[in-house]
Amino acid sequence: KEMKTEKGTEKKEDRRVRRTKKLLSQGLIELMQHKQVKDITVRELAERVDVNRGTFISIIGYIDLLERLEEDLFEQLNEVILAHKGEPVLAHIRPMLTDVFHIVAENKEICRVLLSDNGDIKFLQRLSDVIQ
Repeated sequence: KEMKTEKGTEKKEDRRVRRTKKLLSQGLIELMQHKQVKDITVRELAERVDVNRGTFISIIGYIDLLERLEEDLFEQLNEVILAHKGEPVLAHIRPMLTDVFHIVAENKEICRVLLSDNGDIKFLQRLSDVIQ
């Protein structure tokens, strides 16, 4: 199925694919609560969410699942930054922080594991760069 957008024609994602991606994301978050991402195998994740290993690979492709989750968070943070661009930061810090905390609340599970000892150090470095 294809869908016309402002950027051209894009393929519409099947509901089953979206559901499987969501399950895989949730499974990864659950596993990261107990171990570092580098120690999690594709097989372990696929078994946790009851998805065939081949299905996992065909849906995710060569894009790393954790990188996708991190990128989604940074896209949301960048939207907040752009929405408040041009405002004096010190005078309008509360609205920007409110928006940032809203993002954190909506993504609390992934934020919790990314900021834990099992999180990705590259994420923390990138977050530090954004904050600065």
